Amino acid sequence: MMSTESTLNNMILTAIMLITIYYICYFMLKQRLPFTYRTKSYANLRVVLNYGLQWIANTLVAITATAISYHTIKYSFPNLSDFKNEGTSTLFIIMLAILIFSLNFRAILKFAQFLNHVVLYISLKKNNISNNLKHAIANKDEQGIIENHKLIKQTDMKVNLSNEETIILTACLSKHGFNEDVKQMLQPIFYKEQSFLNKFFTTNTNMVEYTVNGIDEDFVTRDTFKHKIKQFNNITNITSYIMSVLFIIQFVIVTFGDALYIPNTIKMIFVILTSVLIISIILIKHRKIKEIYRKELEIVNLPNNHMKIKKPILESILLGLSVMIIIITFIDIFFY
Repeated sequence: MMSTESTLNNMILTAIMLITIYYICYFMLKQRLPFTYRTKSYANLRVVLNYGLQWIANTLVAITATAISYHTIKYSFPNLSDFKNEGTSTLFIIMLAILIFSLNFRAILKFAQFLNHVVLYISLKKNNISNNLKHAIANKDEQGIIENHKLIKQTDMKVNLSNEETIILTACLSKHGFNEDVKQMLQPIFYKEQSFLNKFFTTNTNMVEYTVNGIDEDFVTRDTFKHKIKQFNNITNITSYIMSVLFIIQFVIVTFGDALYIPNTIKMIFVILTSVLIISIILIKHRKIKEIYRKELEIVNLPNNHMKIKKPILESILLGLSVMIIIITFIDIFFY
């Protein structure tokens, strides 16, 4: 019989593996390393101390909770057989693993935020044009902003600014008639470099977007309809990434679950829940897009009898695989 402590360790290692997979996918989609933050405000000593205290507080809570949890299972429930039934032990260990992992992960995130602000605070101590511009922006000194911007423009220097700092700078430049400079500054914001997957999905739109056929040629889209479709497409892209990540995590657990000592009960519950979640998202989205088109056609008095909306290829693949996984899981439950 495996000890409760070993089972808990395996649960925590599984959570670490899942979050690692998530951040790998995050890096592929965003082309940015995890734990790198663009500060939203000017980093003075007060801000640094605030983040430092948050990190210390979260770390103390995480260490205390972890120590109490391991002490409890070591002396009160050393073996899984000490529980009354398997369901109780499974639920208890899952909740404990989630608690320990969440608190420690939050402490790590707070440390990353604190470290970023410390680095920023130290870098701002240097006396150069870039920092002088940041100081002027923080103090809302319009004359200082204009003067340092001119110097930066002459030296062809690149300055990394947060979104808040960019807004203040562009507002000041626009106020003083530097319209061309404002256009050049805003261009990188509106035309960002895309990751490999973003480029692939943008080129192959049928992978993540719905295909609509059978609509009358007289159909003219209204502005409100275009806005609804745009919102729906944005949500579709996000959910497509989420479902892809869920399926990857699901595949890893099914493939390497035994190597990670994940109990079969937990593995089956997770697989079924994630599969049901993926299927539900796909069906709800398909129903939603049909409802949007149906209502619009009714408003413009056009027939919708022959309208057919085809699911994206990615969603069709995920739907088929999820259904297959559920069937295989139930076969394992009832026949093995």
